[in-house]
Amino acid sequence: MGGGRAGLFWRAIPLRANDFEERRTNPGFQVSKRGMPELPEVEFARQMVVRAGCIGKAVKMSVVHEDPIVFDCALKDSPTINDHFSKLDGRVLLDTGRRGKYFWLSFEGDLHLLVHFGMTGYLQVRGQSRSYYQSAPEKAGDPEQWPPRFAKLLMDFDGTAVAIGDARRLGRIRVVSENIK
Repeated sequence: MGGGRAGLFWRAIPLRANDFEERRTNPGFQVSKRGMPELPEVEFARQMVVRAGCIGKAVKMSVVHEDPIVFDCALKDSPTINDHFSKLDGRVLLDTGRRGKYFWLSFEGDLHLLVHFGMTGYLQVRGQSRSYYQSAPEKAGDPEQWPPRFAKLLMDFDGTAVAIGDARRLGRIRVVSENIK
């Protein structure tokens, strides 16, 4: 790729050797300064679900904040967005995965919750600081406030509550039944 201004946009920001260890122990740690969540941020959010112990638990309830932009494909399959996401209720979370900037939660019955954060998306487990991107720690949200501000999807995994949100509404959340691996 040529030099110039366009080349600067794509250049990776160098990481220190201990950045990933610091990210593991400090949920508020930031690596990059660009405009979209990068791979470590998406992987960190995926791992939050694993560390919260949600794998092997059933979704007791899912609550959706009706947003036709974030849930753009839901109305094609169901009369309402809530009907689309109610397919997850009662299903056990089997696995999580990530490819690029997408991550997914795989449920029994070959259903997957596919998430892309856009620019300002986040995942938060109740009682913990949220995964965030390009935000000062004081703007990362109060872990005691529930539901968090701008939450689009809330799920209760047998007592472990998880929220996925997006302030600017540039992310996408969908339930798919295709093989996404």
